[in-house]
Amino acid sequence: MAKTSFGQIKRSNVSVYRMPTQSKVPTRVVRHYPQESKSNPPTASQRNESSKTTMTTWTKKHPSLQGSFYDSLSVPTDTADAKLKEQCHLDAVNDIKLQLDVLQQEIEIEKLSDQPYTENYLIELHEKKIKMLNAQRYHRNASRAYWYTYQ
Repeated sequence: MAKTSFGQIKRSNVSVYRMPTQSKVPTRVVRHYPQESKSNPPTASQRNESSKTTMTTWTKKHPSLQGSFYDSLSVPTDTADAKLKEQCHLDAVNDIKLQLDVLQQEIEIEKLSDQPYTENYLIELHEKKIKMLNAQRYHRNASRAYWYTYQ
């Protein structure tokens, strides 16, 4: 196994690029948002306009999904919106499936190497695989929730 520049490792005819992993040190994100003035309460006309834009609640819920699951989803405005959101979640499932295939190939390549540092990297890859499987499950359930609303 020959090591080339920029972290590229060449194994026979296959080149593998190591991506830098994220630091395990927790970071704190600070966001500064302008505060609204509390001196001017909204007028009656502003309150009526804002009530028109609020979404309704879920009327039909899939029997195999928990009610709290719907809290993370936006309510579709009509059947076309539900079909669009369903398709978006199905596209996410297909994308994650491709990512899982690539990840599985990377795991297989790392298993074949006899380097001592690959054990920690394999653990990171398996953790990433678990996160992707959970994301795939979420998007599949979300697509089913939207599908059920227009049935």
